[in-house]
Amino acid sequence: MRFCIIGSGNIAKKHVHCIKNSSGSSLVGFCDIDPEVLINSKKIWDAPGFLDFNEMIDVTNPDVVVVLTSSGSHASIVKSISSKVSRIIVEKPLSLRIDDGIQMIDVCKENNVQLSVVKQNRFNLPITYIKKLIEEKALGKIFLGSIRMRWSRSQEYYDSAEWRGTWKHDGGVLANQGIHFVDMIQWLMGDVESVFAQSINASLNIEAEDTLVSTVRFKNGALATFEFTTATQPRDIEGSISILGTTGSASIGGFAMNKLEYLELLNGVNEEDLLKFKTSPDHFAYAHEQFYKAYLDSSNPCSSFVACGEEGMKSLKIIHAIYQSVELNKEIKVDTVKSSKLGI
Repeated sequence: MRFCIIGSGNIAKKHVHCIKNSSGSSLVGFCDIDPEVLINSKKIWDAPGFLDFNEMIDVTNPDVVVVLTSSGSHASIVKSISSKVSRIIVEKPLSLRIDDGIQMIDVCKENNVQLSVVKQNRFNLPITYIKKLIEEKALGKIFLGSIRMRWSRSQEYYDSAEWRGTWKHDGGVLANQGIHFVDMIQWLMGDVESVFAQSINASLNIEAEDTLVSTVRFKNGALATFEFTTATQPRDIEGSISILGTTGSASIGGFAMNKLEYLELLNGVNEEDLLKFKTSPDHFAYAHEQFYKAYLDSSNPCSSFVACGEEGMKSLKIIHAIYQSVELNKEIKVDTVKSSKLGI
């Protein structure tokens, strides 16, 4: 497959690495609106660079376009290119606004375009193992979960780009960093019924929040707590989720849900599987590599691991419900939420 990339920021390094090192794929072009970034990237990536993504697509005729721009720009780009390509991959989140996400899905369906969202942490080995155990009912009925994302981001990080930490283009810790954890826990535990949340700015000077907590009720009756912050000092502590069921419990930690910290089952644990899936390999872009492998190996990229547009909407709606709960200081039903401050 011939890949083009729109947006040459930090996350693009992982995507370029995966495309160039995956069998059956090649990078035929990339685009960025910053001429200096374009010049530097051309030297490193050995591929044609463009300032205009429409020109890039017309010249290179790619099979897949990967959108890696700021979150608030995803919708306009996807709608612009949907008549030119057959496959589009979008980095998380699908979009910032719910209505934009719906329009992206609709326009891709109208143009027979396969729309996929990058949810690379689904490919962490401990996650794949716990997902399998849950599907096999090894943990019994899931009744409680938790997210603990205690990360550190400096003021310089947010000041490095005008869009970072703004409601219109990014959101706060929940929408930017926390979305991967939200996606994961709803993927493991089921659809969310309602949320009740509060947020603060603990130490960072940004428009949106740097710290947020929420209680969560799932449609299957389970409960969960979410804890997110980028104000941890002096460094990152953890990015963890825990799942408790009637016949077993699991905790996945590490920096980004990549280490199985705890697993106990009433019927016992297969020690061979435990060793095999305990930790994801510690090398650059491992989870993104697995995403691309699954994408390239599958005739249908919208499998349960490679999230399609509709799957990407689930976490987006949860995030808007949480933000609306903060605004209104009350419990919010996820299915009823239409918008929040995010993306406005």
